[in-house]
Amino acid sequence: MIGLALLVLAWIERHWALLAYTLAFLAIGMVQGNRIIHSSSPWFFLPYLLVPAAVLLLGAGAFALFRPSAEARA
Repeated sequence: MIGLALLVLAWIERHWALLAYTLAFLAIGMVQGNRIIHSSSPWFFLPYLLVPAAVLLLGAGAFALFRPSAEARA
């Protein structure tokens, strides 16, 4: 659902970097979603939560770091 929301945001904002980031995020989700795990560990789901969370945090940090300044937007 987050990936679809990011796609809509990229389309509304017409932001090509956000579109590229969203497609990479969706690709990671598709790769992780196609794995079948046979594990007896109660923590087997943890990588499936932490990898997308890390990608979202890194992407948010990168977009915050490289956003245009207030002077450039005015």
